[in-house]
Amino acid sequence: MENYRKAMEIFEKIQLLSSISSVLYWDTNTSLPAQGIQYRSEQTGYISELIHGLQTSDELINAVKAANAEKLDEEQRRDLEILDRQIRIGTALPDKFVKRQTAQANTTLEIWKKAKGKSDFSIVLPELEKSFQLNYERGILIGKAIGIDHPFEALLNVREPGMTVDSVSQLFQRALAFLKPLTKKYAEKSAELRTDRLDFLVKKSVQKQIVKEIARFYRYPFEGDRARGRIDEVEHPLTISCGPDDVRVTVKYNEPEFTRSIFAACHELGHALDRLNRNPEWMGRPIDSFRTPSIAECYSRFTENKVGKSSEFWQYFFPILQEHLPQLKDMQWNEFYALTNLVNPNPSRLRADELTYLTHIIIRFEIEKMLFEDKISIQDLPGIWNEKYSEYLGVEVPNDAEGVLQDLHWYSVYWAYFQGYGLGDLMGSQLLQKVDHDVPDWRDNVRMGDISILSEWLASNAFSLAGRYDPMELIQQITGIPLSVDAHKKYLNVKYYELFTKL
Repeated sequence: MENYRKAMEIFEKIQLLSSISSVLYWDTNTSLPAQGIQYRSEQTGYISELIHGLQTSDELINAVKAANAEKLDEEQRRDLEILDRQIRIGTALPDKFVKRQTAQANTTLEIWKKAKGKSDFSIVLPELEKSFQLNYERGILIGKAIGIDHPFEALLNVREPGMTVDSVSQLFQRALAFLKPLTKKYAEKSAELRTDRLDFLVKKSVQKQIVKEIARFYRYPFEGDRARGRIDEVEHPLTISCGPDDVRVTVKYNEPEFTRSIFAACHELGHALDRLNRNPEWMGRPIDSFRTPSIAECYSRFTENKVGKSSEFWQYFFPILQEHLPQLKDMQWNEFYALTNLVNPNPSRLRADELTYLTHIIIRFEIEKMLFEDKISIQDLPGIWNEKYSEYLGVEVPNDAEGVLQDLHWYSVYWAYFQGYGLGDLMGSQLLQKVDHDVPDWRDNVRMGDISILSEWLASNAFSLAGRYDPMELIQQITGIPLSVDAHKKYLNVKYYELFTKL
């Protein structure tokens, strides 16, 4: 096992450097002085070069190659499989190409900010065309290294190993078949309810206390001598893992829309609990750190929607919320539950309700697919975007800022990424089905303010598996069945039927 141990030693160095980079990233988002950004870019750039150098070093490549001939258990072989994949992808991209693409992404992102501010897609069009071409080339280079012909297929495989464009397309098409009629039905019912009952300002200081209460409910260890995390304020919510016992949650507080911080916290806490409940025996190994967007979103959208937007949670938590918000003293928990679960088709992904969210993702995935198949060009984006929103959600997009410019993904480096959010929704519903079968009392416990039976099941049966399997195999290992849309369809039907029949 000499070569295996050598490969793990190098990977541990990579992990240490990555954790340092994560601390800097957290600081950049939470407390970096405005004038410190240029030097911070140099710091993170230098660490990225060190990481890339180790990931593509002859020492690691030779150690992994030689280790494959050693006597190893299945988990150690999984370590090598993950490392080999990362090496092939890393060495497929010449240093000059990486630098060129990084520089172009930074330029495009800065121009995007201006374009979004002026709600004018044409401002960023020339730079986005350059960025897309580089991402197309990236897909070709990676495809050659991993044996995949089509660039979009290759980029998707990097994000979600084992999945194909066709398999994702089929899942999404089956989902659309029931999402469209459900959206129409419950959007009409939602329109009959008063929504102005939640139209009041809530100070950030109050929202912060509410978020702490939620974190305590989820058993996130952010307080005292045994703290393994913290909660900070940022512009865009995210969770940053700075070490095995240092996983930090961030939340944005918006005074006119206080419920957004509540559900953002529920979402980010899912990411944090996943990271804090990995198998301790795997710490510092590839099998511990590997995670795909779909599985990450499965867990975070589970804690956000299946728990945080459940009737059981609000039966418990609403009296606590009322203590912080006297404006709600005359409201019943079930009214608040209904108002925070209304179906409201609109142009914004980040403001989407649970029912329509997947449709937002499908629109983006279909557009990306059309771009990479050369069926549309970059300049066609605003038009095709608006057409799909009208067709799929029945909404008119008022301007570019609220349309094709709303997400940063395509203006940065996150191509072939959106499908992870949608797959996470499907996986989360299938996970819920398994939880309901294995621990049927979890809802009664949550109603009483106790999430322990659920969190322990998730830790033992899901989080602790970490990167043991690729996403499709992992969700089948956890739930016992292949991924399909059936559980999500059933979940949405039951939830919204009960919501509107019990009002």
